[in-house]
Amino acid sequence: MENTWKVKPTKEKEAQNLIDELGISPMTAILLTNRGIDEPDEAKKFLACDLNDLHSPLLLKDMKKAITRIKETISKKEKIMIFGDFDVDGTTGTYILVETIKLIGGKVEHYFPNRLTDSYGLNNKAIDYAIDNGISLIVTVDCGIRGNKVINYAKGKGIDVIVTDHHEQGELLPEAKAIINPKQKGCKYPDKDLAGVGVAFKLAQALVKEYNLDFDEFSFLDMVCLGTVADIVPLKGENRILVKNGLKKLMRTGNIGLNALIDVSALRGKEIRPGHISFWLAPRINAAGRLATADEALKLFQTDSRGEAHDIAHHLNKENTERQDIQQKILEEAIQKVEDEIDLDRETCIVLADDGWHKGVIGIVASKIVEEYHRPTILIAIEGNIGSGSGRSIPNFHLLDAIESCKELFEKYGGHTQAAGIKMDKKNIGKLRKKINEYAKKIISVDDLIPKINLDAQLKIWEVNEKLVKEIDKLTPFGIGNPKPVFFSTNLSLKDYPRILKEKHIRMKLYDHSETIDAIGFNMAGFYDDVTKNSGSIAVAYSPEINEWEGNKTMNLVLKDIKVR
Repeated sequence: MENTWKVKPTKEKEAQNLIDELGISPMTAILLTNRGIDEPDEAKKFLACDLNDLHSPLLLKDMKKAITRIKETISKKEKIMIFGDFDVDGTTGTYILVETIKLIGGKVEHYFPNRLTDSYGLNNKAIDYAIDNGISLIVTVDCGIRGNKVINYAKGKGIDVIVTDHHEQGELLPEAKAIINPKQKGCKYPDKDLAGVGVAFKLAQALVKEYNLDFDEFSFLDMVCLGTVADIVPLKGENRILVKNGLKKLMRTGNIGLNALIDVSALRGKEIRPGHISFWLAPRINAAGRLATADEALKLFQTDSRGEAHDIAHHLNKENTERQDIQQKILEEAIQKVEDEIDLDRETCIVLADDGWHKGVIGIVASKIVEEYHRPTILIAIEGNIGSGSGRSIPNFHLLDAIESCKELFEKYGGHTQAAGIKMDKKNIGKLRKKINEYAKKIISVDDLIPKINLDAQLKIWEVNEKLVKEIDKLTPFGIGNPKPVFFSTNLSLKDYPRILKEKHIRMKLYDHSETIDAIGFNMAGFYDDVTKNSGSIAVAYSPEINEWEGNKTMNLVLKDIKVR
């Protein structure tokens, strides 16, 4: 499917104002305004990423209630259980709260559900465990905002629940002792985009201040950074501050387990960026929770033994390899099912199910299917009569709203705009496919189904230089809400024949009759015939990077798309 290129219109007046007020270059000003940062004060804070610009945790609704209840529990020497989700966001947030409760002298333990037997969220089994082990207070991490029934069950057993979460709320909030979630109705917290670990960190911050501890809560930033990047929340506002500073902390982390993970991921000595977290560190941490429970990941974070850290990190690495094998097999099966079962001319959403799929990896596979077909996708793993599904979406289609349009089909559901999880009777899968497509036809236009590449500006090859890369670097870290700048150049020609690398990548030299530059397209070997047979006019969309090898620096275009004529 050919991509549509969309060049962002330059906001000349706003860009000039930023240049005049902040003394920044025209390119930096263009890149800022392209990201909706038009005001000088906002731009100054965006570029500074100062920890002093973080909001007070007490601005979160129910924060004071939560602090009061936790203090009461600790003063009575009663036990607290931190119930965390099994992904990186949940495990890092759980680590932060467990360690904080220990610091203030509380009795605390953790509990992770088993993804294979318990599915997502707080469950009655955990409440029964709490009853049997004398726990009087449960604090959730990255879950609970839709746990009305189970929280009522806990309340009936005399156990209070404090919810910390960042997912969208349902029609009614659960009857918890306190709910800390910037997305809940009535919460005036300025930043609504915190990850689950970010919300947990806010609670930890408030506790450190309440107890006047001689402890730097920012020492947790390596964990906050990991969970925030892994959960793919917008990297703007507070998330940008937390991640920018967290990346620095991660590079010099004192956590023995994280250091072992960095070693096993072959990242030692490298400048760690969000991409390294997303593709190297997070999958290994997630491997524990995807194939069983997340206990091993938390054990890695908590150990003070280098030998144990080494063993756990290598075991997680092995589990991640196993996860990749399972994922690849399901991906191949899912693509075949799309070709065999889905009429793409009539069905806007892809809904697929199979009783041989591993529910721990179908969310990743759903993302791959969205990349391949550019359509909202829900994949469902069937076990007996129950289907557990994960969905991913495309821009301009709110997946949680779509799921709520047929909520009567589910036993349980929740999520975000672009990702959601469901649990349902398998007999309703056919109805889901029909109803969600009926809903999507009213929302999604033909244009929405064409993948877009957003372009910041057109450049001549001679303008792609080290100065430009340094200006781009000022906007890091990149991610959702702050995408890496993408430029385009036209009327280029090939200099020599391209090379195919590992049967899937293409490397070539491009020139515009005055300058020559190296370019590489990852997973773009399919363009080989087009670029070699074209009439000499090649256009490329790319992000520029500096390639260093044996002390030499060369400019390199990392290609996003190629158009020829």
